[in-house]
Amino acid sequence: MKQKIVIKVHIDCEKCRIKAMQVATSTLGVNTVAVEGDQLVVSGVDIDAAKLTRCLRKKVGYAMLVALEEVKDKQPEPEKNDGKKKWEESKRKREEQGNSREINTMASLSTLLLPSSMSSILYV
Repeated sequence: MKQKIVIKVHIDCEKCRIKAMQVATSTLGVNTVAVEGDQLVVSGVDIDAAKLTRCLRKKVGYAMLVALEEVKDKQPEPEKNDGKKKWEESKRKREEQGNSREINTMASLSTLLLPSSMSSILYV
């Protein structure tokens, strides 16, 4: 289950920001970490939010869990007649290939059976 966690962290300086991001990225399951103002936005899979907040309190200082959301993946909706369209396309391709094969075989047969002057007359 993908999650998005927002934690309010006391960030005074660059060193505090870097330390908070290091603690968050070292947590199991974290994919991305971002700092938005005084909030740390962490997203990942199966993250223990309480453990992350506790680690931030120990290492950085003030940390309070603001939000914990489940992020749903956007899956494209399948088209209703997708299978029918694929079938029609494959049928059309087979017919085109079949027609070109017939023309090629007719041309080769006409060159074998008819003299070259007459075969050019047939196709013009």
